[in-house]
Amino acid sequence: MQTMLEKALAKLREKEGWRKLLALNRAVNPKLIDALIRERDETTISIIYQMAGMGGKMLLANTNVKRMIQAATEGAAKSKRLYFMSGPTGCGKSYAAAAVIEDLKANYTIGYLRITEMNYHSKTALLNEIAKAFPSLNLASSYKTYGYGVYRKLHAQFEQSHGCIVIDEAQKLSMKALELLRDLYDETDLSFVFMASYEFYSRMNVERLDTSVFGQFLRRSDDKYELVHATPDDVREFVSMYGIMLERKEARRISELIGKHGDIDTLSRAFRKIASLHEEGELEWNKVGAGDIEDAIRRVITIQKVDNLAKEAA
Repeated sequence: MQTMLEKALAKLREKEGWRKLLALNRAVNPKLIDALIRERDETTISIIYQMAGMGGKMLLANTNVKRMIQAATEGAAKSKRLYFMSGPTGCGKSYAAAAVIEDLKANYTIGYLRITEMNYHSKTALLNEIAKAFPSLNLASSYKTYGYGVYRKLHAQFEQSHGCIVIDEAQKLSMKALELLRDLYDETDLSFVFMASYEFYSRMNVERLDTSVFGQFLRRSDDKYELVHATPDDVREFVSMYGIMLERKEARRISELIGKHGDIDTLSRAFRKIASLHEEGELEWNKVGAGDIEDAIRRVITIQKVDNLAKEAA
């Protein structure tokens, strides 16, 4: 799957003389453009997104997924912020957000909402789910028909005090839902951190950014981040939950393997395989090493390929 930057570059390269145009916008010699792109120069990348019609400033995360989400979420929990974070499916966004939010709840008013088929379209359902994300504030209604009563409660609560809501799977949001969230953001002291797959920007009609609700929301954002595939640090952090310590070269090998096949989601499935072997008495947790993890990953990848072939045949 192409990253957002790869898509933006492909779109930009369709323009005649794109390198000279980019150099003019960057105010550099055209001969330097390829090197600036390779080095992920922040200003150059931002201009590429703008020229490709894919929004304003986009920053490439230079650290692992959990640290990036923690930095953005903690910043949004402290003061009013609006962040958009996109990344490949399975890179560990949801896993990282859950861990980060649990740590921050002790000191901040912060909630987590995952967009599903049940709440992505209905404003009323979405409002109630936002209210439920702050259980200690008792804002939710037991009746869906009271959706805008909940809006008034949310408005009153966060007009006077600060809070932060992390919205996961944001690519599923409808334009009506985004409009509601934009109003809530504009009228209160509530921060938003949107986490989504790369589909987010293409689905939200990036070609009409100047007039769309999504475009209006993007222009309000403090920063937009493109998360990378799972890094060796992400891998080491994940396996450490199971008491397994990996050398950095082992973690790098695993990150390269899962980076092509579903990232942390694939690693999680591999560990379910390992757990099954443990339950059957075929493997002891304290003896699990990098080789066992890689074997389990390859089994998961093989199963995924077979499933995909079966779907294509059907």
